[in-house]
Amino acid sequence: MIGNCRLNVGKGQFREVKTGVLLMPQERVENSPGRRSVVRRFLVTWLGDADEIFRGLHGQLRELGWVGAHTVVVIVGDGAEWIWNRANMFVQRCEILDFWHALEHAWEFARLRYGEGSTQADVWVHCIAEDLRAGKVQEVIAGLKRLRPKMPELRESLQALIRHYSENAGRMRYDEYLRLEAARLDLLALFRALDRMDLSHAEIPQRLIRQLFELDADYAEALWALDQQPGTLDLRAMLRDTLTALDQLPEACARFRKNLPPRAHPRLAERDRNGRQA
Repeated sequence: MIGNCRLNVGKGQFREVKTGVLLMPQERVENSPGRRSVVRRFLVTWLGDADEIFRGLHGQLRELGWVGAHTVVVIVGDGAEWIWNRANMFVQRCEILDFWHALEHAWEFARLRYGEGSTQADVWVHCIAEDLRAGKVQEVIAGLKRLRPKMPELRESLQALIRHYSENAGRMRYDEYLRLEAARLDLLALFRALDRMDLSHAEIPQRLIRQLFELDADYAEALWALDQQPGTLDLRAMLRDTLTALDQLPEACARFRKNLPPRAHPRLAERDRNGRQA
């Protein structure tokens, strides 16, 4: 996650502090169904130049051993151009507009349109949020364009919202991000559970576990592909292949688990009851 804030340095002077938070999805635990937390995170801050914060982030990733030739770096930003303009430092990357920053822009317009603290504003933004989570970014933009506010201030705020969503539409595939993330975390939890069981090579169905590895690689590649420039890939074919790979996961996992030795089944059942902990 990358963003910035203003720091009061005294005498009415402010400096911009740029901050990046580094974490690994593999280092998250699910403490209860649907609720995950990060085991550890690393903070990189810089007072001033944007190039320096990205150099610092890249250096920290290398020091941690988190970036390699085939690593897909997921960059979650608040929408500031200085972030996206420098993201190409990471060749294999997936850029995501932070969901809550996306809603902040909707809230700005809703408050102007309905008034501060209005129930109508709450309902309207909630509908926007649900549509964005469902991957209906273009539908949201089309709906905004149909609005005809009369006040100049409202028109200006609406145009800013439309522009922000239109410019970042490719970074707002929240439905796909969530499904890919959930699939990779499920596989990671299964692989970690197997590591703790001390099963022999012969006890692990090799053909079936290779299939799971291939699915995981497909999901990582899909994250990278989501960030490619329009026209460089057949997005319709990519979406079809990604959805097919996601649909294959439950059956592939069930088949793999069924072919494990009986002594592994109670351990996996316990893991399912207690949550997918790292």
